Amino acid sequence: MEAVVDRLLVLGVLNLYDFFRFAVNFTYVEAYGVVLATIPEIVVPMMARSVNVGHTPGVLEGDAFLYRCQMVLVGLHQDWIRGISLGMDGYDEVETCCVAIFPLHDFLVNENSFIYGGEGGFLREAHMLHMRVLADQDWQSPGNFALLRSMDCATAVRLVVSSQIWLNDDEFYYLYVGLFMVFDWRVLISDNGFTVFEFFLERIVE
Repeated sequence: MEAVVDRLLVLGVLNLYDFFRFAVNFTYVEAYGVVLATIPEIVVPMMARSVNVGHTPGVLEGDAFLYRCQMVLVGLHQDWIRGISLGMDGYDEVETCCVAIFPLHDFLVNENSFIYGGEGGFLREAHMLHMRVLADQDWQSPGNFALLRSMDCATAVRLVVSSQIWLNDDEFYYLYVGLFMVFDWRVLISDNGFTVFEFFLERIVE
């Protein structure tokens, strides 16, 4: 019964978001704000679940999202811009969810194996300029370090992948594809000439 309630709550929040976004024709940011302001007693606890390890209650494998803020509202992911969600496993900071959207450095091996990588760099004023500044990656990156700790602690990571990577679909949307485990990593030089990390993920069979 609890799983049914969780599912209905997630669908209700997403349907309300769609109503404000498409029926009322709000921007995606305005729709997010209105949903949060309308039912904070439901949405705020849901959003707080993004730091938890494992599946997000009420979100099923195969669920699709047009905007990253929809994933934030239901607690699947933590951040509008960054592709990482951080949480705690005991005293260790680990990655709870990663979002892979760049076909140039995120690779689908098969439906059970995935390579999550980077091109080097960081986002600078991305909410205004949509610019990516390239530089060598290192362990100072919270995402790289959290993925390494996830491997060391053997904790599950929720994986969200763009439809362009997972389905080779021309239309872009986000797809939740399940829980994966980080089992290896390597450092290499990207085509742009920068040091980058690649993490190897395998699906957790439940």
